[in-house]
Amino acid sequence: MKTFKTIISAGLFALMLTGLVQASDHGYVTTEPNDHPDKNIFRVNIESVNGKDSENINERVPVGENTITVSLVFNSSWGIAEQETQDRIYTKDMTLQVEKGKTYFLGSKVDTKASAEALSDGSFWEPIVVETKGH
Repeated sequence: MKTFKTIISAGLFALMLTGLVQASDHGYVTTEPNDHPDKNIFRVNIESVNGKDSENINERVPVGENTITVSLVFNSSWGIAEQETQDRIYTKDMTLQVEKGKTYFLGSKVDTKASAEALSDGSFWEPIVVETKGH
């Protein structure tokens, strides 16, 4: 009887361990720490991941498709025309296919010579993955 209980206990433990291993399949999203004006790449803030408010700079995300909401960080080097963007908060969603163990550095591609219309409707920027690290 003791052997049967031991086998059952070991089996349940193995199932729990399998669940923990599967639950640990994740990657990370974080923000690009620097602006790259020469490439028109600028920083963003992560606002939410899959609809859940972000509280960290480095967010753990499940493997697979994720929706990341980012906001644009204003940069004074954009010029006089873009000054009107300084007091506005621009947010956009991006879909990201996350692989296990990878970290995705998010930023934005900004048209620093955008028209007034593009500035007004927010089409002067798009969120991008600047870099991916990991296996």
